[in-house]
Amino acid sequence: MENVKKFFKDIKWYEYLFVGISLVVMITLSIVFHSHIFYILSSTFGVVGVLFLTKVNVVGIFVGIVQIVFYSIISYLNGFYGEMVNNLCVTLPLYIANLITWLKNLYSKNGQVKINSSISWKEVVAAICVVVILSVGMFFVLDYFNTTMVFVSTLSFTFNTLAIYFLARRSSLNFVFYIFSNIANFAMWGTLIITTHDLSMLITLINVVVYFLLNCYGLYNWFMTRKKQENEDTSFDQIMKVLKSNI
Repeated sequence: MENVKKFFKDIKWYEYLFVGISLVVMITLSIVFHSHIFYILSSTFGVVGVLFLTKVNVVGIFVGIVQIVFYSIISYLNGFYGEMVNNLCVTLPLYIANLITWLKNLYSKNGQVKINSSISWKEVVAAICVVVILSVGMFFVLDYFNTTMVFVSTLSFTFNTLAIYFLARRSSLNFVFYIFSNIANFAMWGTLIITTHDLSMLITLINVVVYFLLNCYGLYNWFMTRKKQENEDTSFDQIMKVLKSNI
């Protein structure tokens, strides 16, 4: 039990409150509008996973892997083949790779990971160029299979892939691209709900809004955590210099 508690050590009461309220709202809507169980599971695991990611905690990767499976199922059921392909063929393998990378860069015993502050602008530009080229090819593939809202689905693929890449690199840029992905997903699911009048999918739309808010918070929290880690590293280096000078 103590080993489990340590992963929740850095979560603040207001973070619990926000996630708790979000889950209550989404589950209530799912009951009222008779949403499929996969919508509920995807939303629940998704919100909890993103919360841990905002805390730079490796648990977020574990929970995220489970959420990817459920989100892929509901994407397939609604004809968002781009989302399904992106999640199963890109996001899932990258999340597994992320897990290995994050476990190698743990900063504390409670699961916090060392944030990478050495990402160069050249790497950012190269990553964007590569993903954009892949996205052009993905657009024609999705169009061939008559994917619902193929352009928006392709945008979601682009932003989500970039977000996962920078998540693997432990860069706060992952939240920037996740925010763009949230906007694309909001347009996608919102349009689907309006055109089909199927309110059972409302939980997914609310879920995207919660993701958006958490990702905005995550961008801020990673900035603050990075400064804290840098200060701790500097203090440790100073202590080591003093010890060495006295030897």
